[in-house]
Amino acid sequence: MAQELSVVRVMHRVDTAHPQVRQVLRLWLDSLQHWREGKRSDIQGGFFSSTGAIVRDWFAQDDEVVTYFPATVMSVEFDGGGWVVRTMFARLDAISKSAQPLGILRSRFVSREDATGLQGWMLDDALSRSMASWDTTRVGFVTYVHPKELPVDTARANEVMPFCRTIASRFGQPEPAAITILLSGSRDELCQILGVEYYAFPPKAISFPQASLIIESEAEVFHPHELVHLVFRDFDRAHPILREGLATLLGGSGLLDYYGALDEYLKQRSHGRIPSFVELFTADDLDQSDEYILGAVICDRVLRIHGMAALLEMLRLERPSDAMLSLSRMLGLDIADLQESLRSMAVSSLNRGDAGR
Repeated sequence: MAQELSVVRVMHRVDTAHPQVRQVLRLWLDSLQHWREGKRSDIQGGFFSSTGAIVRDWFAQDDEVVTYFPATVMSVEFDGGGWVVRTMFARLDAISKSAQPLGILRSRFVSREDATGLQGWMLDDALSRSMASWDTTRVGFVTYVHPKELPVDTARANEVMPFCRTIASRFGQPEPAAITILLSGSRDELCQILGVEYYAFPPKAISFPQASLIIESEAEVFHPHELVHLVFRDFDRAHPILREGLATLLGGSGLLDYYGALDEYLKQRSHGRIPSFVELFTADDLDQSDEYILGAVICDRVLRIHGMAALLEMLRLERPSDAMLSLSRMLGLDIADLQESLRSMAVSSLNRGDAGR
C-alpha cells in the first residue's frame, strides 16, 4: 500500500492492522487515486455511476482542486452493516496554519457478491439508499423522485415539456425522451443523501446530461438553466465557460432570466473590475457569476453576429486555447488586451435586451 499511502494521507487512528480495514482501505485508496487522476472510464460499480459522478464533480473538479485539497482518510469504522470511511479534503493555510476544508465524504463499504459470484467489500451507493423510500411523481416525460413530505408542484412542472421542446426545436437538438429530477429540501439535505458530511460550496442544482438527470437542492421542479444542459447533452464536453454561458443565456441563472441576471451583474460590478477575455478563460479565482454571465454575453454575441451554426461549432471546443483563439477571431478580441472589453460587450447586450422588452 506504499504507493497509495503516498497519494492519500491516512490518520494514525485508522487501525491498519485489522485485515478488513486494510482491505477496505486499499479499495478506497485505489478509487480515490483513479477518480482524482481523471481516470473515470476505468471505474466500475454503482457508486461511480451515480453518487460518485457527483462527488467527483465536487472533490475533483480540476487539477487545481486536486492539488490544493489533498485527501486525508480520517477514520474507518464498522457500523454494524458495513465499514464507513470518512475522508476529508482540505488545504493548509500558509499564514494561519489552520486547515480549510473543502468537504468531508462519508463512504460506506458493504459485503456483496461481485459479477463472478465472489463475496467482497463494495461501495454502497448513498443516493440509491436514500431514494429507496422516496415517492415518484410523473408529469409528461419528467419523473420526479422526492421525499414523501416534499410534494411536487405539478402546475409548475407542466412548464418543463414546452420549454425543452422550444429550445430543442430552435437549435435543432433532439428533444429529451425522458428526464429524471431528484428533489431534496436543502443543500445540506442534498449533501446528506449523497453521503457528504460537509461541503463548502454545495450547488443549488446539478445536472448530468448524459443520464438526463437533474438533482435539485431546493425542490425546484422547473429549472430552465439545468434543462438547457439536458437539451444540449451532445455538447456536454464543451468548455465550461461556453457550456454554462449558453445555459445562462437560454435558461437564466436560476433566479433571474439572462437580462435580469446581466443587469444585476453589471450593477454589482459598477465600481469593480470585470475580468478580461484572457482572465475569463485562464484565471483560477473567478467568481461563478463572472463565468456564467460573461460566458452568456459571449454566446449571445456569437449567436447574434454569426448565427446558430457558429454557436454550435464553438460548443465543440473543449480546450481553453482552442476556445480563446476561435472566439478572438469571430469577435475581434485581442488576446493580449487586458482591458475590460467584456464590459462593453455586456452593456451592449443588456441595452439590446432592454430595447426588445
